[in-house]
Amino acid sequence: MSTLKSWGFMRLLRFAFGAFALVHAFLTLDIILGLLGLVVGGTVAQDIRNISNGATATKIELVDYSDFGVEVRAIGSATVYGNYGIEGIGLGVVAYLIGQNLAYIGVGKRSDNDISFVIQDNEVIETGGAKIYYSSVDHKGDFRIGDLFYVNQQDGTIQFTNSNFLINSTNGITFTNGGSTTYVDGTKIETGNLRLSGNTFESITGAINVESATDEINFLNNVNITGDLDVTGNITIAGNIQVGDQTTDTVNFVAGVNSDILPSETDLYDLGSSGLRWANLYANESTIGLVNISQNTITTTATNTDLVLSSNGGIVSIPNNDAEFGQDVTVSGTTTLLDTTVTGTVAQTGDYTQTGNFTQTGNTDISGTLTV
Repeated sequence: MSTLKSWGFMRLLRFAFGAFALVHAFLTLDIILGLLGLVVGGTVAQDIRNISNGATATKIELVDYSDFGVEVRAIGSATVYGNYGIEGIGLGVVAYLIGQNLAYIGVGKRSDNDISFVIQDNEVIETGGAKIYYSSVDHKGDFRIGDLFYVNQQDGTIQFTNSNFLINSTNGITFTNGGSTTYVDGTKIETGNLRLSGNTFESITGAINVESATDEINFLNNVNITGDLDVTGNITIAGNIQVGDQTTDTVNFVAGVNSDILPSETDLYDLGSSGLRWANLYANESTIGLVNISQNTITTTATNTDLVLSSNGGIVSIPNNDAEFGQDVTVSGTTTLLDTTVTGTVAQTGDYTQTGNFTQTGNTDISGTLTV
């Protein structure tokens, strides 16, 4: 005969009237294969132990072994010393333990209350599908409700281990610590002068101060600021920068610029426009195209390149000032000169009109006709 054995038991030590009593609720079942249940002929259940001449079956119904477990209820019990506190083994084992004192569990037969031998994990053990629902206080006075709620009496720490934590309160919850108060309800969190509601973080009174222990605050997404932004200290901005989004926006530089200002592409962008001009340019030296202006000298930057002074329908005038040219000067068109000193050769092409006195020092060579 084949035998299938299943068990479930609850073991606890109970402290009563100064003595320890071992209470067992122990269930052992010898279940032979007949307890699986055979339906013979589709209608009658038979125990196969009583069948000697053979029989037929249409199906086998499996037994739920949790029906042969044990259920224990205990209120105000104590389990002190020993290797284990409360142990449940097997399906169908259910315990409801309220106000249990689990003290010095795991120390075995020791009774010197040495907490260094305590094995906290041995207080409540569930194996094989057993379920133990309990509230307990251990040898330190720490309070537990199953594995979900824990109060440390030594330092006042309260710990919730359930991922779903729900508090129903119409008036919210207020936490106080001396003069500090934090209020929490379903719509907001208020602590000190700060309020977090929905996706809004705001100050009830005063400014909001954000301070980092590493002196660095990182914003990992886009930041939109409505209103003024005042920054004390240095600013380093990486990436492209756009200042203003309308032509009516303005930028005011109070501080000096401590670097070169370079365009991202050459010969592409303007400084000012025909309608918006800069008033004055103060520079020590300027290079525009092929012309360099430095101090009081204008030169061309390319070798053997002429410097051309040209007007659009008017004249090139140097009024009431001396003009000195150290190189050849080619003048096209009518030229009016006041007192002029020429050192070197003057080549005249076209008519020459002289008004006033003409003083010639040195030889004068005339090719062609001179009419006086």
